[in-house]
Amino acid sequence: MSALQGLKPRRQAATEELFGELYPSIIEALQRRVSKKNLMSTLAECGLRLSPTRFNKLLTDEAKRRGENMPQSTASRNKASSLIVSSA
Repeated sequence: MSALQGLKPRRQAATEELFGELYPSIIEALQRRVSKKNLMSTLAECGLRLSPTRFNKLLTDEAKRRGENMPQSTASRNKASSLIVSSA
């Protein structure tokens, strides 16, 4: 039994769990209009290295899990960038 308790979760699960714990602070920072680049840099310093794509996916997934809408500034930036990509 103690051998099973000593097992560590998969890296992806650990990342998702840590992101979920930090989610309220991340949302607060985004609402204060902190750039995603600065936010991801700070997260990397704390051991949570994420690509912009992974960051956005975790943000969207956590918002859905909590039954929340994406912050307006984040949602509108994502729509704008997808329009630029799709029109190219």
